[in-house]
Amino acid sequence: LFLLGRSLLLRAGAFLLRALTDRGALPPAAGFGLGLAYALALIFLAHRAAGRGDRPGGTVQGLTALVIAFPFVWETTAQLGLVSPGVGAVALALLTAAGLTAAWRRRLRGLHWAFTMAALATTLVMYVSTGAAVTFTWVLLALGATTALFAYGRGWYLARWPVALVVDLVILRLVGMSSNPGGVTAGGTQVSPAAIQGLALGLLVIYLGIFIVRSLGQGRGVKAFDVVQSLLVVAVGYGGAAYVARAGGGSGGAFLGWAALVTALVLYGVAFTSVRERHGRGRAFFYFATLAMLFLVLGSDVLASGEVLAWSWIALGLAAALLGGHFDRVTLRAHAAVYLALAAFSTGLLAATRDTFVGEPGGTWTSLGPSALVALAVTGACYFLLARAGGDDSRGRRGPRFGVVTLTVMGLGYLAVTLVVRRFGAAPIFSTPVSGRPRENRCSNSSLFLATCTTRLSDSAFTTDEPT
Repeated sequence: LFLLGRSLLLRAGAFLLRALTDRGALPPAAGFGLGLAYALALIFLAHRAAGRGDRPGGTVQGLTALVIAFPFVWETTAQLGLVSPGVGAVALALLTAAGLTAAWRRRLRGLHWAFTMAALATTLVMYVSTGAAVTFTWVLLALGATTALFAYGRGWYLARWPVALVVDLVILRLVGMSSNPGGVTAGGTQVSPAAIQGLALGLLVIYLGIFIVRSLGQGRGVKAFDVVQSLLVVAVGYGGAAYVARAGGGSGGAFLGWAALVTALVLYGVAFTSVRERHGRGRAFFYFATLAMLFLVLGSDVLASGEVLAWSWIALGLAAALLGGHFDRVTLRAHAAVYLALAAFSTGLLAATRDTFVGEPGGTWTSLGPSALVALAVTGACYFLLARAGGDDSRGRRGPRFGVVTLTVMGLGYLAVTLVVRRFGAAPIFSTPVSGRPRENRCSNSSLFLATCTTRLSDSAFTTDEPT
């Protein structure tokens, strides 16, 4: 009852300041300043109460400050318009930082969770109601970084998941809107493509910076959140920035590509030197190696296209297979399989194989260029390189070999069907009836090829005088 009564009295003080401001006894700027100071003072009192050992009293007083602070910022900024969205964002960040600092220093996990969720909800509401998308997205990014640091420093892991997911979705929404003229956002506000690119790259740099510094600088392992969020920030952050550069009128496409390639080389070097020596071939090693492969793939796609990109995948697959076989690196073998699969896709080899075996009979053959044949030859050579390499026959070595030999067999199957079909009938056999009976246009090219071959062989057999 004592804590409840004190909480009600403290809220009454906040309502008094609001009434004085509404009646004109206080200027709007003075009312906003006094309200902000009042909320900060309540957070300080909660911090001091918990420091004296009164943890329940500190928590209740902190929750009282929360109930006063966040509605106050939203009302004065979005509803009444007493301050600009920029000032409201600064006040929101200041109150959130004060509450989270008190929770950190006094180890009040409940207060930390409450301030995090309240700040997240208030920022989203102000993001929509004020139209200042960029400003409040930066507040969300700061909140996401804070929750990640709190998870590593205090072991408060749960709050970082919803905040990171919201940040990713908000920035993804802005990236999707960048293709509109000027990037129209909530409230009709025009956001420049450069601002959206800055947010996307900020997401990438902030989260990856935290993960890399924690792993390399502090020697900590890589958690599941680090892996999942890294994949998301690479896709949304780097992929979003590249998308804006292409479709939304942003700049720096070449810079993004070269920066990704340099980052990939650095991460490969870090993975195979310091991380492997410190952590072995554990999760941290595969984390850095996978990041390197992702940046190499994305950077190459930004810088090159068409035949140049296809030849790049072929060269990368061959190089990874040579190095992985020579130095017995399972990771490089797996990356070789990925690069060769990308080469088969970009050269049209996978599409041609699909059309050959499962395409419509009324379709046409897919013609391949020299790069596709070279990709097939290199893929077959890489299989023999990986098969002849030393090392035990573990699952990690069998997996890349299986992927490479699958690509090889698919390509050889395409060549076999193409050559035999051309040998038995240069005319388009896809519509040729078998045994004079009409066929439905649903069988695959390979099955129709077998039926046609059987028919031709049967016809030639019946023309002889020998019994069949």
